[in-house]
Parts: sequence; structure tokens; C-alpha cells
Amino acid sequence: MAKSSKALTVIKKVVWGIVCAIFGFVLVVLGWLAVDKFILKSPVPKAFGFATLTIATGSMQGTIDIGDVIVIRKTDDYKRWDVITFLLPGDKIPTTHRIIAVNPDGSFITKGDSNNTEDKTPVTRDMIHGEVVLTVKNLGHFVNWVRMEGWLYIVSLLAIIGIGGFLLKGSADQSEEDSSDGGSSEDSAENSAESADASTTGNASSNGDN
Repeated sequence: MAKSSKALTVIKKVVWGIVCAIFGFVLVVLGWLAVDKFILKSPVPKAFGFATLTIATGSMQGTIDIGDVIVIRKTDDYKRWDVITFLLPGDKIPTTHRIIAVNPDGSFITKGDSNNTEDKTPVTRDMIHGEVVLTVKNLGHFVNWVRMEGWLYIVSLLAIIGIGGFLLKGSADQSEEDSSDGGSSEDSAENSAESADASTTGNASSNGDN
């Protein structure tokens, strides 16, 4: 019974540690993104060199559709056929298109996969915010829902997880205390039993002498 209780306590502590680690990581990422966006004024906030964007137009339809979420990574190695996200001078919203050619001066010619013509303005390296390394289909619809009205549900879910984690930790601490108390009681019982045995032995010896 004692071993089972200790194993349960260890499991609860591991779960609590995982929950704390996830919350800590999310807080660090959100904090960094906030600094990058509101203090550093980055048009494409990044954390650890990565950024996420939701596709709002169909210029890459067939490869990246409206409502998809893309993950981009900043790199210095851009080549033909890479899909990149860039921001042209004067634009406020970045564009995600494919590199179809490289100019002699090192700038890039880009084009949307579903567009009939290439982009008019060559893209230089300083305009590029990253290469698309991952596409998550339709996740953008959920992101937009959260932005519009679903944030309350997300906050509620996080609160429930947080409260559950605290309760789990409290239960683990209580189980550990109960286990300690049980161990102390058993030790006391054993000591009492040993004392009783000693007394009995002593009495038997006295009777023998008489």
C-alpha cells in the first residue's frame, strides 16, 4: 500500500512538472513575441527565429490555401523554388510567394503558384523574413475564430488546467504527508512491540530466579 502511494505521488509530481514546463515555455514565447512586436516594432514577430502567419489570399492556392497557417524560419540560404515570406517597401502586410529565379545582383524574382505572372518588384535579402518550413492546413480558421470570439474559451481552458494542476500538486503533497505519518506510526508500533517483548523477557527471568 505504501509503495503504491509513493508511486502515485511520483506520477503526480511528474505531471505537475510537465504542466509547469509547458506554461513556462508558453509564457516565454508570448513575452518574446510581445517584445518583438510592440517594442522592437517588427512587422513579423518571431520567437527563436520562427514566426507563424495566417494566409489570407489565394495567390499560392494549391500549395498554401486560404486559412492555412505557415511557419517560417529566418535563414541566409535562399534558392530557386523556395517559398519565402517578404515585405516590400511601403507594404504593411507580408507576402508569401515562391522564388522562380535569381538575378545576377542576388535579388529574387517571385511568383504566386496560382498567379499567371511573376511579381513586378525584385525581392532583396533584407526584405525576406523567412522561408516556409511548415504548413498547417485550415488552422487559420481556428486562429481567426479565437481572435474574434473564441479567446474566452481558450482562457477558460487554461484556467481550468492551471487550477487542476494546483489541486493535483496539493493532493500529491497531502499523499506524501500521509505516507510519512503512516511510516512514523508503524515505527512507533514496532518500538512499542519491542518494548513489550523486552518487558516479558525481563519478567520471565525474574520468575526463574525466584
